[in-house]
Amino acid sequence: MPSGQRSKSGCWTCRLRRKKCLEGGPPCSNCESRGIFCHGYGPKPNWKDRGDKEREEANRLQLQTRRRRRSTATQSHASHPSVSEASTSSGGTADIGSPHIRPAQSPSLSPFLSSNFSFPLSPSSGHEQNAAIEFEFLDALTIAPDSLTATYNDDVWAIQCNADAAMVDISPLESAAPQSLTEAPIHSKQPPQIPTPLSLSCLGDSNGSGMHGPPTSENDIELVMHFIGETCPLQHGSYRSSSATQRSWALFLLMRSPTFYHASLSMSAYHMSLSLAGHSDARAAAVHDYQSHRAQALDSFCDLMNPNRPRSGAVFGESLICSVQLALLEALGKNMQSCHSYLASAVQILLDDLRQPSMCDSGTNTSSSPAQSQQQHASLSSGTSSPAPPGLSPMERTALSFFRAILIWNEILSSSSLKKVPTAAPCYRELLDSSPSFSTSFQSTTGCEPWILVAIMDATALEVWKRDQENQGNLSIRELVNRASRLEKTLEDGIQRLEGSGSEKRLQSLVFAYALLTHLHAIVSGPLASVPEISESIERSIPVWKMLPESISPRSLAWPYCVCASLATGKQREVFEQFLAPERLSSVDSTLGSLRELKAIVEECWRQVDGVKRGSDFMSGESSGGGRNQSLSSSVRVDWREVMQRSNLGLLFT
Repeated sequence: MPSGQRSKSGCWTCRLRRKKCLEGGPPCSNCESRGIFCHGYGPKPNWKDRGDKEREEANRLQLQTRRRRRSTATQSHASHPSVSEASTSSGGTADIGSPHIRPAQSPSLSPFLSSNFSFPLSPSSGHEQNAAIEFEFLDALTIAPDSLTATYNDDVWAIQCNADAAMVDISPLESAAPQSLTEAPIHSKQPPQIPTPLSLSCLGDSNGSGMHGPPTSENDIELVMHFIGETCPLQHGSYRSSSATQRSWALFLLMRSPTFYHASLSMSAYHMSLSLAGHSDARAAAVHDYQSHRAQALDSFCDLMNPNRPRSGAVFGESLICSVQLALLEALGKNMQSCHSYLASAVQILLDDLRQPSMCDSGTNTSSSPAQSQQQHASLSSGTSSPAPPGLSPMERTALSFFRAILIWNEILSSSSLKKVPTAAPCYRELLDSSPSFSTSFQSTTGCEPWILVAIMDATALEVWKRDQENQGNLSIRELVNRASRLEKTLEDGIQRLEGSGSEKRLQSLVFAYALLTHLHAIVSGPLASVPEISESIERSIPVWKMLPESISPRSLAWPYCVCASLATGKQREVFEQFLAPERLSSVDSTLGSLRELKAIVEECWRQVDGVKRGSDFMSGESSGGGRNQSLSSSVRVDWREVMQRSNLGLLFT
C-alpha cells in the first residue's frame, strides 16, 4: 500500500515499523499476527527520540520477529503438526504462547488488563515472503549488523510478550513436568557461563566469546537497584535492617542467570508500580516493565529446563533458584496456578538432588569409599545436598541455601494451612535436623529456629492422623493425647530456652512456638476459643507480641498471627488489632493486599466466635437474644484455615 494511505495515528509499534495499523485492540491485529509487542495508542513512548532509544527499540522488535519466525519454522518441521498439538507434545517444556490463557486475578493492576488476548502464529510462508521488507527502515536507523545477527540476542533479548498477555495466568510447565525434571542434568555439568543483559553491559560490546548485546537501559539499571535496595527487604523480612552488602549474592545472580535477571526486574517493577499514582504515565511504564520482564523470564525458564537445550548452568542450583523466584513472582500477580507449578518444580528438583547420593547407595554395590562418604556428608552439612563442584563460590552457596530456605519455609507453612503433610517432608526434616550449616542459613533467612518448622510438620502429621482415624471410626483419644503430649513437651522445652535468652532475635521464634502450642491444643480439643488451654497459651504469648520490634516484617508472622488472633477473645484481640494497624505497615505492605486479607480473615473468625450474624446464611439459627448468642459463642468451632479456603485465599508467599 502506498505510504500516503498509511494511518498517521496507528499504534506506536506500527508507526515505528512504518506499517499500516487497523487501530484495533491493543494489541492491534498487525502486531498480534506477527507476535510482536504492541505499544498501543497512549502518550509518546520514552524511546521515541529519533536516536539511540528508537534504534534500540527497533532492534528489539527485529529480534522478536526473527525469533517468532524461527519458532514457527521449527514447529512446522516437526511432522507439520498443528500449533496446539505441537505444544502439548513438547515433553514438559512450556511455550508461553500455547497454553489456554485466562485473565489474572490482580486487582491492583486491573486497569491495565485485557482478557481476550492470544498468540496466533501466522504461516511461516507469510513471514518468509515479508522477511526482506519487514524492517526495511532499519538501514535508515543505522543499527550495527552484529547486534542484529548474534544468536544470543535472539534468545535472551527478544521480548516475547504483550502488555495484556503478560498479565494472564500462564501455566509454566505441563502436568508431567515434575516427573521429567530428572532428565535434565541440573548440576552434573557446568557449561560456559551465559551472561545476562547486565553482565553484557559490564563486558562491553564483545566479551571475547562472540556474544554481543545492547547495553542495559537506564530504566533497567534503576530496576536492578530497586530490586537490591527495596524489593529484597520487602519480600524477605530478614533483610529489612540489613545492609546492601549482605545482598551481594543477588547481584551475582543478576549478572549470571537470565531467568533470575528478568524475574527479579519484573518483581521490582511490580513493587514500583504499587508506589506510584494510579493511571499515571509512570505507573503505566512500571506495569509495562513488569509485564515484559515477566514474559521474558517465563520464556527463559523454559529454555533453562529444556533437556534438549542445556544452555545454562552458569550458577550452581540455578534451576531451583529460578523456580522459587518465579513462584514468588507469580504469587505477587495472583497467578496462583502458575505459582504452584513453579513451586512443584522446585520441590522436585530438591528431591532429585537429595536422591542422588541415596541412588548410589541403593545399587548392587552398597559400599562407598571414605572419600565419597566424606563428600556426601560435607554436601549435606553445607545445605547443598548433591555433590558440590570444586569451584562452588561462597555466593553460589549462599544463594542456593537462601532459596532452599524460602522453599522449605513456604512449603511447610502453606501445607499446614491446607491441613496436609508436605510432599517432601522427610527431605525437609533431613536438611533442618542434620545440616548445621543449612540450619544456620535457614534461621538467618527466615528469622525462625529450624526445630520449630520441624515441630509444625509433626503437628500437621498429627492432625492428618487424627482425621484419618476419625474417618475410619477408630480414633483413640488416649493415643491422640499421648502423641500431642510428646510434642507439647518439645515445645515447652524450646519456649523455656528461648525465654531465658535476652536476644531480640529470639522473639520471632518465640511467637511461632507459642502459636504452635495454641495450634496443637486446637488439634486435640478442636478450634474452640473457650477451651482453657487455648486461651491460656494465647495469653502467654501476648507479652511477646507486644515486644516485637518494627524490624520484623508482619508478613513473616502471617502463620502465628492467624493461629493466635483467630481464637483470641476480649482484650487479647487488642494486640492483634494493633499488629496490623495502618501506621505499622509500609505503603507497599498496605497496597499488596495480603495483610489486609489476613486481617479480614481474622475479623471474620471473631464475628463467628461472637455469634454476630453476617448475611442470611452466616449462622443456621436466628439471633433472638444477646444471651443466646453469648452461649453460642462459647461453642462455635472457628478454623481460620477453613475461612481462608472459602475465601479462595492462601498463605503461600504471603
